[in-house]
Amino acid sequence: MSKITAVADIFNTAIALEKKAEAFYAALSDKFSNYPEVSEFWKDLMKDETQHARFLQKTLDSLSEEQRFLAVDESVANYSDEEMQKFLSLCDLQGIKTLDDAYEMAYRLESSEINSKVKSLLKEFIKSDQMIYFILSVLDKHVSKLETFEKSFGDAKFMRNLPAKTD
Repeated sequence: MSKITAVADIFNTAIALEKKAEAFYAALSDKFSNYPEVSEFWKDLMKDETQHARFLQKTLDSLSEEQRFLAVDESVANYSDEEMQKFLSLCDLQGIKTLDDAYEMAYRLESSEINSKVKSLLKEFIKSDQMIYFILSVLDKHVSKLETFEKSFGDAKFMRNLPAKTD
C-alpha cells in the first residue's frame, strides 16, 4: 500500500482492504461449499464487502477535487508495515482446517486494528451523514453477524468438527 497523504488515499486504502476481505470471504464460501448454509453465510459477507467497496468508491467519486486532495496528517493516517502485514495475514487461508478456524479468522479480521483505523480515519476526514451511517452501521454489521454465528451453525464443538475442504 502506498503512503497516505490525502483524503483520497484513505478511501483507496479502504477500498483495497474491502476487496481483500471480499476475496477472503469468497474463498471461505468455496472451502465450505459442501455445507450450503455455511457457504451461503460466507457468500453473504462477501457480497457485503462488494457493496462496501462500491459505496466507498461512489463516495470518493462524489468528492470534489479539493476534498479528494485535502492533506491529512501522515503520522495519524499511515499504517505501519507491521499493521498491514498483520491484516494481510488474517486473510491467509492456510491455517483454516475447520469452521471454527474460519470463524476465528473472520472475527479477527472484522475487529482488526486496521479495520478500526480505517473507520476512524473516514469519520475524521469525511463529515457527511451518509458516511457516518455507513461507518457506524454497515461496516459494524459484520461483527454482529459473526457474533450470532454460533446460534446459526452450532456450538464451538460442532464448529471444530466441521472440516473445510482441502486444496
